[in-house]
Amino acid sequence: MSIAGEGVRLLAAEVNGALGLLARAGEELVGVLVPETSEGRISGIRIIANPDKLRLSHSGGLSGS
Repeated sequence: MSIAGEGVRLLAAEVNGALGLLARAGEELVGVLVPETSEGRISGIRIIANPDKLRLSHSGGLSGS
């Protein structure tokens, strides 16, 4: 059983200057997970799945936030 779903790969990447995970189904970007930290601990996880916010910029990073 995959926590990301069948056929979805999680890849580490820099997202808006922080370490995050890209969720890809084949070549399609289907989501982004970015941990929020406070005092050196994970305090939350942002999950971006809106297709309009998942477009890649020319520099290879994600646009928007």
